[in-house]
Amino acid sequence: MARITFAHMWKLVINNYSTYFGKYQTIFTPEIMIAILWEESLFDNTVQQGGGPAVGFGQVEKQEIPKVNAWFGTTFADDGSDVLHHEAQGVQLAGLMLAMLYEVQIKKGNLTNPRDVALLNYAGYPSNQNIPPKWKSCENELLKLGIRAAPIKFLSDSDVKNIKRALTFARGCDEWGFFPTFPTPVGRWKVKVGVWNWVYVFYEDHTADWRDIVRPGTAKGRGKWLQHHNLMRIEWDTGSVEDWDLPLQRDKQTGTLIGQGRIISAQKVP
Repeated sequence: MARITFAHMWKLVINNYSTYFGKYQTIFTPEIMIAILWEESLFDNTVQQGGGPAVGFGQVEKQEIPKVNAWFGTTFADDGSDVLHHEAQGVQLAGLMLAMLYEVQIKKGNLTNPRDVALLNYAGYPSNQNIPPKWKSCENELLKLGIRAAPIKFLSDSDVKNIKRALTFARGCDEWGFFPTFPTPVGRWKVKVGVWNWVYVFYEDHTADWRDIVRPGTAKGRGKWLQHHNLMRIEWDTGSVEDWDLPLQRDKQTGTLIGQGRIISAQKVP
């Protein structure tokens, strides 16, 4: 499966909260879950890179799945195959794994720091003991932002900037890598409209320019863009209007040249 947006990941966490945490909602916040899912997979419900044994948004190792089933009476497939085809289960498995590790500590009589130990064991103690502090730093930064609305209907440019900053506490990422999580047109695109090939550049102030790939010095123009509902509209000074489908795709972006029915295909480039 492909990486998903922050807003979609937040919705999954909130909507499935009672399923995987229940009474632990004040102990394991949505923000700590977001931090874990970002650091583990960059919000990608997939198998572990390099062919390892972990699966899902939270990269739970396959040998742990039967333990989760035994502890909570759940029915996840032992190989995680169902999780990989169901986003909600991808979130639920990670949350239940963390909840189980917490309950194990309580059962052992650890009433001093069961949350911290559960986080350490989830990360893989002792080899990955440096990771949970990163999760907690990310959690704290997200909590400061107060983004408790569910679902998130709109993120301002300032919101996106602050959330990106918070996520980097858990796992660093450049702007190119952030694109699937926060799709934005800002930057350069190679665009094909019918038989023509252009380079578009979108700017943060919602202006844009285009150039002909073959004649960049003479065939060029300016315009403006705006995202609304399920489309991004681009209005060029030539009078042409384009509608691009949302959410934006880094590869195989699609759209339509209004009034001419020509299908647009585009690719974001570094």
